[in-house]
Amino acid sequence: MNEKPRFTLDSTLGEVLDDAQARAVLDEVVPGVSTHSLVFLARGITLADGAARLGSVEPERLAELDARLRALG
Repeated sequence: MNEKPRFTLDSTLGEVLDDAQARAVLDEVVPGVSTHSLVFLARGITLADGAARLGSVEPERLAELDARLRALG
């Protein structure tokens, strides 16, 4: 049986921020997101939607973020 990964780009920013391991990955791949002064406003938005709205995260970094989050289990 294939287990669904806990975190993907479809996870909300809030879900990622609330998990220490996932937050550490986010901070490494996209520095500054978790400490941005307005991050609380985006907690309900998925990582994919947030990246699309910002348009400033390169596809390669998104792919790395997705792979590393999925690797958390």
